[in-house]
Amino acid sequence: MFEFLDIKDEYSESGFEQALIQHLADFLLEVGDDFAFAGRQRRSRIDDTWFRVDLVSFHRRLKWPII
Repeated sequence: MFEFLDIKDEYSESGFEQALIQHLADFLLEVGDDFAFAGRQRRSRIDDTWFRVDLVSFHRRLKWPII
């Protein structure tokens, strides 16, 4: 199912995450330079509860966060 990541049959979660992030970054560069990759595993608080957002990117011209 994840052949496009070009990883081995056995992989770690961190290896899978790194391959997925690299593929996403390459895709965003192909779409255009208005996308910015803001980070991964970012902490965010809603009321009194903390959450971790896996991937955060941003469209600079439209000023839309993509979570």
